[in-house]
Amino acid sequence: MAASQKDRHNLPRALVVEDDRGWQHILTELLSDMGLRVDVASDLEAARVALRAHPYRVAVIDLSLRPFDPHNQDGLRVLEAVQRHAPTCVPILLTGYATVDLAVSVLTRFGAFTLLRKETFSRREFRDVVRRALARAPLNVLTPPATQTKAPAPAATRPPRDSALGRALIVEDDAGWQHLLAE
Repeated sequence: MAASQKDRHNLPRALVVEDDRGWQHILTELLSDMGLRVDVASDLEAARVALRAHPYRVAVIDLSLRPFDPHNQDGLRVLEAVQRHAPTCVPILLTGYATVDLAVSVLTRFGAFTLLRKETFSRREFRDVVRRALARAPLNVLTPPATQTKAPAPAATRPPRDSALGRALIVEDDAGWQHLLAE
């Protein structure tokens, strides 16, 4: 195995549970740039399988996991699966359908670290939230708890790519996406 592949294999893991490919790409890029190995699940069952298969330091979970169904709340079932199968994982709920009641529920009943709203999503805020979540997450979750026999070696990390030189042209008609991409 090449050195870079070996280092990537030892990185702490993050799980993105999101049905929209655009959001999957954005979240994966941000988490990868923060030095995490990212797995993506697009529905409830895939998330359950991933949570049983790997230890995760952080999970970013969309509330609605069915396209164009604002009433779907499969993300809450994923939060329950995190509590049951990955209690050391720090979950973050991401949604375009936030209410005060939902926020209180995900924080108290479902144990989410926080709730972020898609319509006001900020890359900077997201990175800050993930850094705080990682500081809260246990460091020794590189192997599944059932097979963990000794303390894992420190994970290799790479510096974040928070800034780039040069310019970029954004061609997008949606103001929300323009802001998100420009950030």
